[in-house]
Parts: sequence; C-alpha cells; structure tokens
Amino acid sequence: MRAIVVVKGMQFMVEPNDIIDVPYDRKLTEGETITLDNVLLIEKDNEVIVGEPTVKGAKVVATVKGTVRGEKVTAFKKKRRTGYKRKIGHRQNRSRLEILEIKG
Repeated sequence: MRAIVVVKGMQFMVEPNDIIDVPYDRKLTEGETITLDNVLLIEKDNEVIVGEPTVKGAKVVATVKGTVRGEKVTAFKKKRRTGYKRKIGHRQNRSRLEILEIKG
C-alpha cells in the first residue's frame, strides 16, 4: 500500500515503515505520533484512488524520529576585476518522520 501525502507544501510518496525528511516544524517533538490528513492518492492492491483534491477519510499515521540537517547548499558571489568574492554555506533543518500505517 502506497500513498502520496502533502506536508508543508511538499509531496512525498510513502509506504509503511518508510522514513522521510520533511521541512522542519518546531511544534513537533521527538516520539510524538502525528496524522497527516492531506492525502492526494492511495494505491492498494493495484487499485488506485485519486482524490479531488484529497482522498476523503484517508490518513497517514507517522511518528517523529527527531531533527536532522539537510545537505549543504553553497552560494558563491563574485564581482569581476574588484577582488570581491564571498562563499556562504547553508544547511536547512529537517524533521524526520517514520510512517507507521496508511488508513483509508
């Protein structure tokens, strides 16, 4: 069984026991169980249910595993002939979720 879920504007295809990294949310605490109601599609036994825009009554249950850091993104600025160079790195925080079950 698979589902496509929207979390903070990003879509994720999930199955039970999957671990996904979603945009960071301060309200989530480690070990907390949450339900994701914004389910766009469910695939079950080769039968596909598509929502209009979401599947009614469908939920994905997940637990919060903690906070991790994403990959480093490098920004480099340069102006020619002036000696101006700046290199900046940034790592975004992510919340790690483990999918327990898909209901619907």
